Amino acid sequence: MSPSFFCVILHSYETNRMNTKEIDGAIARLLATENLVVEHRNVPTASFDVEDRILTLPNWDSTQDVYDMLVSHEVGHALFTPTEWTGVVDFPKSYLNVVEDARIEKMMKRKFRGLARYFSAGYSELVEKDFFGTKDADLAKEYNLIDRINLHVKIGPFAMIPFTVEEQEWVERTENLETFDEAVELAKAIYEWTKEQKEVEEETQEVQVQQSDEGNPVDEMQGDEQQKPGEGDDDADLDTPSYSNEEDQPEEDIDFDSAGPAAPSADDVKTQDEFDKQLDSLVNKYSAGRQRYVELGKFIWDDVVVDWSEVHEHIDTFQRPILEDRPEAYSFADKLFNEFMSGSRKSVNYLVKEFEMKKSADAYARTSVSKTGVIDTNKLHTYSYNDDIFKRVTSVADGKNHGLVFVLDWSGSMSEVLLDTLKQLFMLTEFCKKVQIPFEVYTFTNEYYCVRKSDDLNRSNLLRMGLEDHKIHINKTFNMVNVLSSRASTRQYKHHCLNLWREGVSQRYYTDGTATPGMSLSGTPLNEAIISLNWILPKFKKENGLQNVNAVILTDGESQTAMYGLKAGDEELGDVRMRSYRLDYGCILRDRQTGRTYPKFDDGWSEATNTFIQQVRDRNPGVSVMGIRVIDTGFTSFVRQYAGWREDFASLKNEYRKNKSVVIPNPISFNALYAISNKGLKEDEREVELNDNPTKAQINKAFREMIKSSGTNRKVLSSFIDQIA
Repeated sequence: MSPSFFCVILHSYETNRMNTKEIDGAIARLLATENLVVEHRNVPTASFDVEDRILTLPNWDSTQDVYDMLVSHEVGHALFTPTEWTGVVDFPKSYLNVVEDARIEKMMKRKFRGLARYFSAGYSELVEKDFFGTKDADLAKEYNLIDRINLHVKIGPFAMIPFTVEEQEWVERTENLETFDEAVELAKAIYEWTKEQKEVEEETQEVQVQQSDEGNPVDEMQGDEQQKPGEGDDDADLDTPSYSNEEDQPEEDIDFDSAGPAAPSADDVKTQDEFDKQLDSLVNKYSAGRQRYVELGKFIWDDVVVDWSEVHEHIDTFQRPILEDRPEAYSFADKLFNEFMSGSRKSVNYLVKEFEMKKSADAYARTSVSKTGVIDTNKLHTYSYNDDIFKRVTSVADGKNHGLVFVLDWSGSMSEVLLDTLKQLFMLTEFCKKVQIPFEVYTFTNEYYCVRKSDDLNRSNLLRMGLEDHKIHINKTFNMVNVLSSRASTRQYKHHCLNLWREGVSQRYYTDGTATPGMSLSGTPLNEAIISLNWILPKFKKENGLQNVNAVILTDGESQTAMYGLKAGDEELGDVRMRSYRLDYGCILRDRQTGRTYPKFDDGWSEATNTFIQQVRDRNPGVSVMGIRVIDTGFTSFVRQYAGWREDFASLKNEYRKNKSVVIPNPISFNALYAISNKGLKEDEREVELNDNPTKAQINKAFREMIKSSGTNRKVLSSFIDQIA
């Protein structure tokens, strides 16, 4: 492999901010297919770790086209150039580099058809910038065969590189290479042939020089009969002096440029030497900042996910003795629950109606009518004036079946709006039950560990357990608690909703019914919850035979900082310990499954959340991620973090103030993003009171207030239906 020829990567710093080019598209797919990952480090040359399948590249500045081409090339070396070849190269290695480059690029284009355009665009740009140093050069005279082969296989036939008939045979042999041993053999053969040609040229030149020095043989044979200047020649220039010998001739000014460049030696491969110099000038001298590549750690399903059967058995076991001792303990919570469920039927029916309408419209759009070729006997009598006498068939293209996975924030900051959020959740799951859409509801928490873990393990120990080197850490206190599921019967589902409601009431009010151990509100491990979706969503999709899955994240704030493990200490002294570090500036997430890299961890908060959401979408085609954010204050910062700096911000803010909710278009990572004011959630439940004999003005005012108060639910839920219909 060429040590530095094709090791180009952008890893520049702009205002002290890391901005790494991201591996995407066809290159990412081929990396994932071959289980390869790329690291960009401050190293002088490329290297490949065979065991861990890591291709390390230097930090260079380049355009995206050049970057894509060069990464594809280096991946080709990683895949097709043997790393443990034991042969001997007794000729210039540059010859082998050129020939092997041609072979592996052909292999890459053959295996990954979409890469041809990357090579074409990248090399075209390099030629325009004269990276090969061939501008205005006479290729036939100034460059060896190996150089011209190098240009031909990289730039392409359109460059019209000159070759003799004999040289063309070497070009064809280069294009037809299949194995590395063949490449070594051919490179050596080209070198030896080039040396022979140089020797023939040198011998020919020596003969010509000798003939020039010895004079014209014909002149020597004529001797004295040769006419001298000025004798017997009337047209001779009388002012031209005559010289009897070479010593009498005056010195002349020799124009060395007119003689042309010296012919290259057989060892020269000028195109590669020039290219290496050009790449050296592109080195990013400011790329020595801290770079740490991290990956997702191990995910043990049974350790992280708590199934609905387990959690509700735990809740029932805790509540049973309380109800036996005090039957009225949960009466307040149950009363609120029953009132809400009976009053929410209209909203649920509205959702069902909207969904059926949109689904019918979608089915109509996919309907096509075609002729069958079978004569319709009912139209046969019209044959004399009607050409269309054939039966027709109407077909509807199959729609895509959907499923929903809800992720509910179970953190302390949700206490004020938890019941209002549960109302939104119950309406959505009721809707799913009515239209038979599979669903699962998970809460993310750091409190349920006390139910499962041994008493002798305190919280601080659990936080450090399971650390892996350069792996994002999901600590042992984290759980995804499956609180509701379409797998439950209707009776079980109603009971599970009641259990969840009781837990929410216990967090909001002082009642006789206390919270179940493990169900208390915790921190906000949102990022860990999103990471868990990488395993939860595929399993849910497979078990239900779904084509599309919609993940809905309901939360009111930012995530806790994600952490990763890193070895620290002196290995020689045996003092190496695994420590936990914050995922922030300088960290780059790489995903072996998709082949992509994600460098956006500068703040460790919203950028990490956006990155993990994007990774879930990249890993799971057919998955859309929707966010429903309940906001108390901080609407501006929320939009900036998850939808960027935008020209329509003023209009979004005005709509939010007016309606207490807004659908934010084109978010950074979410497929759809909704902002709901916590005040708006409370106003949705406001009842309009009228006296026994209301006036017409009072009725109109009450109606306007009712419409206004229901605006939040209707608008957001209608937009939600658009996403899943």
